[in-house]
Amino acid sequence: MWNSHCVLSVIMLLLYMRPNWAADVVPCQHSSESSEECRTYCYKVVKPLLQYFHISSANQERFHKQEIAYKEQQTKLAEQQEALKKSDKLKDSLISEKDKRIDDLGKRIIDLDKKLGAGVEAQKETLKKNEQLQAKVNELQTQLKVQQEALKKSEEQENSLLSEKDKRIVDLDKRIANLKEQMNDMNKNKQFEDKLIKFVDRAEWTSLMPYGNDFQTITLPGAKAFQVPFVSNLPGWVVIQRRMDGSVNFNRTWEEYKNGFGNQRGEFWLGLEKLHLMTRYWPHELYIQLEDFNNDKRYARYSNFRIGSEAESYALISVGEFAGNAGNALQNNKVEWRHIYMRFSTPDRDNDNFAYFNCAADYASGWWFNKCFRFNPNGLYVRTNTDQQHDQAIRWLEWQDRPLKFVQMMIRPTNS
Repeated sequence: MWNSHCVLSVIMLLLYMRPNWAADVVPCQHSSESSEECRTYCYKVVKPLLQYFHISSANQERFHKQEIAYKEQQTKLAEQQEALKKSDKLKDSLISEKDKRIDDLGKRIIDLDKKLGAGVEAQKETLKKNEQLQAKVNELQTQLKVQQEALKKSEEQENSLLSEKDKRIVDLDKRIANLKEQMNDMNKNKQFEDKLIKFVDRAEWTSLMPYGNDFQTITLPGAKAFQVPFVSNLPGWVVIQRRMDGSVNFNRTWEEYKNGFGNQRGEFWLGLEKLHLMTRYWPHELYIQLEDFNNDKRYARYSNFRIGSEAESYALISVGEFAGNAGNALQNNKVEWRHIYMRFSTPDRDNDNFAYFNCAADYASGWWFNKCFRFNPNGLYVRTNTDQQHDQAIRWLEWQDRPLKFVQMMIRPTNS
């Protein structure tokens, strides 16, 4: 019976632990045992259960709190993970941006290295060019000294020649005076007078000859020594071209005009390379003598004659200011007729301004042709009537369009 009471007590305790436990309570039917014994026995039986339930309840409550704390920790952990993801993304973005900046800086450093290298190379090249220029300056100074010495010797020779010619003139004057005196002594003998007049005329014609037979050897930087003809009665003037009788063919190649050809005692062309070297190191003036078949004479004079190198096709770089009575053929007002600034042309090398034919080939000569010329000193030598025209002849069109009988071009250094 006691056991049944105890069981009943346990059931009641379990019901107490359930919701709505009151509805499940069954009225206790007391047995005949004493109530105290029942309680004592039940207490002994139920105490461990009570303790268990108490502990279990406490454990459940603690577990519930731990579960809540665990969920809170999970939430915080999720938030932290989300924050870490954002932080990782931000870090990745910053790292990517820094990588780009590093790449850009690397490229800029490479570009700066290249520019620095190029600058260093350019500086080295500039220093090298400066050294080369200094070497050229030193060479030119040496060459200038040599040329000055040569000019000094030339002047001394000219002075010597002038002194000799002055002596010859004085001697001729004395001879003429003696002849006149003899003529007076012979009471103006007609035969002797005629002889004297012929002698005087011959002496005067010789002194006024437009070309002579004086020669001098000159040396210039970049060329071997070469011989040039000087005008007998015009000190310092070097003849560079002459036409007088048609004895020399001027329909020549580029190489021939470059090196020169003809007979320096008669018709000839001195040579473009020599003219370039002569006018390169010292300013020269140009003097052109003209004569037609009526024996009319004209001249043209230019203050600064200079031509370029072969690499520049021996261009007529400068002629300077014009003076004379023949007309300014080299610097015509019309651009297409000017010879100034034109490159030299020959039948085998066309440098004129005509697109459809070669002036040099058409006019059988070499010259600074444009479209085509106002002066052609190297054209065909045409012996013709004075009123007859010939397109390929030697002509100075600022004076007349008929052929010329005589042309001589001369240059000499100027003081400027």
